Amino acid sequence: MRSLNDTYSETPTVLDGSTFYTYATSTSESKNLTKNHNLRAEIEANLDSNNFLRIIPTLKYGSTSSSRISNIIQTGFLHQNRTGVNSSINKTPQIGTSVFYQHIFAKPRRNFSVQADLNSNDQDQESEQDTKIIYYLNQAETEQRDSAVNRIIARKNLQKNYRGSFTYVEPLNTNTQLELNAQVNYNGYDNTATTRNIVNGGPDHIIDSLSNIYNYSFTQGRIALNYRYGVGPLSKVRFSVGITAVPTLLSGTKVSLGTTTNRNSFNVIPIARFEYLWSRQEKVAINYSGNAVEPSFDQIQPVRDVSNPQNPIVGNPNLLSTFVHSVNATYNNYIANSKLNFNVNLNGSMTENAVISNNVQIVDQSVNLPTPVYITETRYLNTNGVYKIGGNYSVSKQLSDRKYNLSFSGSASYDHRLSMYTSLKNINTVQTFIERVGPRMNPNDWFEINPNVSYNYTKSDNSLPNFRDTKTNTVALNVDGKIYFWNTFLFGYSASKNYVSGISANITSNPFVVNMYLEKELFNRRGRLTLQAFDLLNQNNFVNQDVSANGTITQTKSNALSRYFMLRFSMRLQKWSGIKGKNGRGVMRRGDGSFM
Repeated sequence: MRSLNDTYSETPTVLDGSTFYTYATSTSESKNLTKNHNLRAEIEANLDSNNFLRIIPTLKYGSTSSSRISNIIQTGFLHQNRTGVNSSINKTPQIGTSVFYQHIFAKPRRNFSVQADLNSNDQDQESEQDTKIIYYLNQAETEQRDSAVNRIIARKNLQKNYRGSFTYVEPLNTNTQLELNAQVNYNGYDNTATTRNIVNGGPDHIIDSLSNIYNYSFTQGRIALNYRYGVGPLSKVRFSVGITAVPTLLSGTKVSLGTTTNRNSFNVIPIARFEYLWSRQEKVAINYSGNAVEPSFDQIQPVRDVSNPQNPIVGNPNLLSTFVHSVNATYNNYIANSKLNFNVNLNGSMTENAVISNNVQIVDQSVNLPTPVYITETRYLNTNGVYKIGGNYSVSKQLSDRKYNLSFSGSASYDHRLSMYTSLKNINTVQTFIERVGPRMNPNDWFEINPNVSYNYTKSDNSLPNFRDTKTNTVALNVDGKIYFWNTFLFGYSASKNYVSGISANITSNPFVVNMYLEKELFNRRGRLTLQAFDLLNQNNFVNQDVSANGTITQTKSNALSRYFMLRFSMRLQKWSGIKGKNGRGVMRRGDGSFM
C-alpha cells in the first residue's frame, strides 16, 4: 500500500509566561507490505448432561515491511528543517489457548464455570533511520547549522498474558440470585530497544543513552460479589448491587537506567445497575461502573529517559492510580401499533487523579549553537477536573408496511480536558453536535435508496491566553442504495457532497465523493465476486482536522481513500446454526456479557 500525506500543524509553547507557536508543514510518502496468517480451532465437548468443555487454540503470524520518506519544515518558535528516510521490518508471531469448563447443578440456575487464557506475543523489529536536521539561526534563513543522524534501532518485545477466572451463581429464590466472580490477570513485558550509529557503512557499538531495556509485569485481581433481583422472565424491576475488590501489583526493572519499581494498590469499586420494564418494548436502564488504572511503567520511572532526544521523559514515582467513574442511562420504546421507535442514551464520566503531561521547554545541550535550541521535556502529574458528558438519540417511523422508514438521529458531547505547560494549566474544552435525518426506501424487492442529510459542528476552546480556538462545520448530502437484477446480480452505490468550513488548509472545500460496486452471486449464493470503484471523481482530498488536549491543531490530507478499483472474491464454507443452550436450557451470560 502506498500512502501520501500532507500535514500542517500549529503547536503552542509556553516559555517565561509567554506563548509562542511552532508552525510545521510536512510531506511524507509511505509504502507498506503486510502479510497476516491466522489459524483458529474450536473444540467443544458435552462431557455429560451437566458438564461442558471448550478449548480454543489460536496461532497468528504477521509481517510488515515499510519505508517512509518525510520532509518537515518548522518555522516560528522552532525554526528548522528535517528530512529523513526510515525503513523497517516487523515480525509478530502470536500463540494462545483458551479453555472453558462449566458445571450445571440439578438446582435450576445454580452453576459454576472456570476459564483460563494463555497468550504469548513476540514482536521483532529492526529499522534504519537516516535523518538530516538543519537549524536556522535567524528568520532570514541566512545562517544555519546542520546535524546528520544515521542509526539502526532494533526492538524486541515479548508480551505474555495469563488470565484465570471463576464464576459461581447461587439462586436464592425464583427472582433473585447471588453471583461470585474472581479473576486474576497477569501481563508480563520484556522489552529491548537498542540504538547503534552507522559508521563506515556498518553499525557501531550500542549507544546507551539512546537505548531502552526494561522488563516489568502488571498483575491485577478482581473479586466481585453481586446481588441480582429480577432474574425471572416476568419481572418488571431488575437491579444489581454489589462490590468489587481490585488489588494490583506493578513491578519491574529498567536495565538501561538502573532503576527498579515495586508498587501495589487496592481499590474497592461499587456495582450498581437498575432496569425497569413497562413491557418487552419499553424499558429504562441506569448503570454505574468504576475502573482503576495504574500509571504506566515509563510514567513512574524517576530518571531522565533520552531514548528520544527530541522528547526526553522524566517519570514521577509519586503518581497515584487513576479512577474513572462512569454513568450510563438508556431509554428504549417501540410503539408497535404506530411502528414508531424511540431511543435515548445519556452518559458521563469523571476521572479522579488523571495522569497528564507537563511539557517543559529546555535547551538542547547536544546542539552547540550561539542561539539556544529548545526541546520539549515531558513530565507527569496527577490532577482532577477531567470529565466528559454526552448523549445521543434516534427516532424512526415505519410507513407503508415497512417499505419506507424515516429516521432522525443526533448526538452531543462536552469534553473537559486538561494539559500543563511549565506548570501552567490549560483547560481544553471540545463541544460536538451532530444531526442526521433521512428516509430508507424499499418500494419493492429489487430496489433500495437511502438519502440523508447530516450536520457536524465541533468547537474547541483553550483557557491559556493566545492559544488558538477552532470551530468547524460540515454539512453533508448523502445517498446510498442497491439495485438487484437478473436474480444473482447486485449494483450498489454511494455518493456524498460535503460542505466544509473552519479548516483553513482545506484544498477542496466541497468534495463530491462517488463509490460504486457490481456484485455477482455464485455457488448457490455462498460465493460473491465483487468489482468495486472508489472515489470515481477523485475528490476525496479534503483535510481532516484534529485538536489535541495540549492545544496542538493538526490538519492532514491523505490519499489513502482516493480513487482506486478493487476486485474481491468471498466464499462462505461454514455451516452455522447459532449458539444453543445445553440440555434445552437458554444461553447464559456472565456480567461482562461473555457466554457461560
